[in-house]
Amino acid sequence: GPHPGPCRSVRRRAMHDPAPDQVFGGSSGASHQAEATTLMLRNIPRNLTPWSLLAELELLTPRATIDLLYLPRNGEKTSNLGYAFVNYVHPSFAAEARAAIQGESPSPSVMAKRIRVRDAYVQGLRAIVLQCAN
Repeated sequence: GPHPGPCRSVRRRAMHDPAPDQVFGGSSGASHQAEATTLMLRNIPRNLTPWSLLAELELLTPRATIDLLYLPRNGEKTSNLGYAFVNYVHPSFAAEARAAIQGESPSPSVMAKRIRVRDAYVQGLRAIVLQCAN
């Protein structure tokens, strides 16, 4: 099954280093990378854990197609930063997930806002894990 995330937070070496959303970023929703496997999701409720977000995504896309979910945390606090990165095992699964998730709110009682999806700048399981390790 998917790992809930390679790291709890992206550690920054200095105050001027980019925040996780700037590092992983995302291309505009209009232009999709043909081989993209990693999606950036926005409008994630800050109280969700990686496991609860995975349960929400499972309502829209098969869990077996996800091999990593990274939900950056707010330092030592229990809240997340409102966005997540999901890596799919194949570009076709990422494309299907993008279409299925974009603008959705799987459980309105859990996710009040609609999810916004775009391709992440950092693509692939290995690249995300390496980025988190630094």
